[in-house]
Amino acid sequence: MIPHLCPVCLGRGFLPAGFYNLMGVASSLNDEPCRTCLGKGVIWELEESDVIQPQPTEKGSTQK
Repeated sequence: MIPHLCPVCLGRGFLPAGFYNLMGVASSLNDEPCRTCLGKGVIWELEESDVIQPQPTEKGSTQK
């Protein structure tokens, strides 16, 4: 997996109060955790080798 700086919070992990409110009105005075990175400041990208490829089935067989 490849780490990337969160593009929403720019790696801070938090956003200004009211960021996710539609009207921009702060529901509290405290910063809110970023919902994209879950407050970590980093998001992870899967590499091709991390993706599980389904195995082909034989003709006429059924999958469970």
